[in-house]
Amino acid sequence: MASPDRPIAVLLVDDDQDDYIIARDLLAGQERVRFRLDWCSNYSDGLATIGQRRHDVYLIDYRLGALTGLELIREVSEAGRRSTSSRWKH
Repeated sequence: MASPDRPIAVLLVDDDQDDYIIARDLLAGQERVRFRLDWCSNYSDGLATIGQRRHDVYLIDYRLGALTGLELIREVSEAGRRSTSSRWKH
């Protein structure tokens, strides 16, 4: 849980700007918890940003152009397994 000094960092990966605006307004309206919302509007930007591991929560749309949010989650998960595996080989 975020402290009062640090908001919860949320990444939204969604190719629809209207959905970003809705999420932004909903999170901004919360009084008990502060959020910082970042937005990626496509699969490749989402993949790169998730790889930076700067967020506490990831909201991923199902339809992301020609690819899906499930494919994005799988790719991130596989990259994480490869990264963890290579750390243990040394």
